[in-house]
Amino acid sequence: MIHSAEDLHTAPRGEERARGEALATGLLPFGVWALQFALSCLITGMVCTDAEAGRPAEDAAGLIRVLGGISLAALAASTALAVHAGRRLRASPRGLLPLTRAAGAAFALLAVLWTAAPLLLLEGMCPAGPQSMPDSSAGPAR
Repeated sequence: MIHSAEDLHTAPRGEERARGEALATGLLPFGVWALQFALSCLITGMVCTDAEAGRPAEDAAGLIRVLGGISLAALAASTALAVHAGRRLRASPRGLLPLTRAAGAAFALLAVLWTAAPLLLLEGMCPAGPQSMPDSSAGPAR
């Protein structure tokens, strides 16, 4: 077991590799979310810029579909990573590392869902979008 910097230099290579793998698999779900978040911000900015410039809505619809595909891919990857972390937690329930890895994967999955949620509000993506909302300027419904 590695407890100090000195132990790191004298530890067997297999233990170092296991620690590095544990770190990588623990951070991977957050990497998936960070990539999805960055691309979501970039594409949303492009859609808003196109709308302000008066460009055709077809261009924005294509970008929104791309963003939807990116979000679905991130959701699939995050789900697979969370399931994998959950299986590893059940296989070795002792220790902080498996518990932290599973909790991190679950949190990253929620972050991907939260980042993708605004897609449901964008026009043309689903029937529950803004085009199906009642017009609020007409006054209260009676």
